Amino acid sequence: MSQLSLLTESQFNRTQDSAENVNKDPNNDLDIGGNDDDNNLSDRIRLEENDTFIETNSLDEFHTSQEFQELNPLYLPDNYDKLPESFDISTFPQSHKQNNLKESQLLEYCENFCRQYAHLCPDRTKLFLIPMNECDIQKFVCTTLSKTYLNYPELYLWYGAAKFVADFLNFVPLVPSTELPKRLLSPMTTVNLQKGTCFEYATLLCSLLIAAGYDAYVVSGYATRECCYMDETRETCPFLIGDEAKETTDDVKNEEVEPKRYIIKPEKDLTSKYEHAMTMKDLQFEAERVKQARKKQNWLKKNVINQLLIRYLVLEYMHGF
Repeated sequence: MSQLSLLTESQFNRTQDSAENVNKDPNNDLDIGGNDDDNNLSDRIRLEENDTFIETNSLDEFHTSQEFQELNPLYLPDNYDKLPESFDISTFPQSHKQNNLKESQLLEYCENFCRQYAHLCPDRTKLFLIPMNECDIQKFVCTTLSKTYLNYPELYLWYGAAKFVADFLNFVPLVPSTELPKRLLSPMTTVNLQKGTCFEYATLLCSLLIAAGYDAYVVSGYATRECCYMDETRETCPFLIGDEAKETTDDVKNEEVEPKRYIIKPEKDLTSKYEHAMTMKDLQFEAERVKQARKKQNWLKKNVINQLLIRYLVLEYMHGF
């Protein structure tokens, strides 16, 4: 708006200057019937308007080029993977090709909620509730999450499923990364294609976790540019970390330790060795005394038991006679 207003103001100033120059020229006599100078003035005004139109078009082209650069950022790789634009409908089940009565009612509820949300929150991003599937049929996003079972025991733990999704799929960036995709693929289609966007990654991982018994959800949000476009140029290769650590260890072993000329002497131990020895002797004596006391106590207990047993046997013997 500010650039257009400046252009309009400059156009008005140039037109006013040209009109003043014509009025100051004594050779120009304007009359009611018109003359050549009047025609020249109108031609000059027309040329100024054409220049303004050309400048306005150049501004529109500049904004268009800026949008094109944003849609195709320079930091994207030249040959990055893309999802297919169309699929063979005959290979999909009937549930992918049409909606039943309950699904149609659910879509109406979602559309109503999206309209209310857009009316109450016009500045917020649109909700990703009813995207297109592979057959160009609108489906509720929650129905895309389905229990996906694969015959591998490693996938029934969360770290195994996460490692499988990260290593098995090829990442497809969203272009532009600030907008939601127009289509959401099912988990099995993602597995067959072995590639997908961040939404396909999350959908497949959530389906695997649900099948393993986890209470998993998909959360849509924002991330850094490096994360959205899988830019790892500033990351250190994990295979080089081990090699560098090994080389550093070998270098440290090979280095000769030079003796230090100036070493700070440790503080003197002011504890009396005699007192320490006497304390240890007292502790040993006390332990020996306790041991002897327990031994004597056990002997007395055994002696008392033996005496009682002898008396009992004597009484039994006398009672028998």
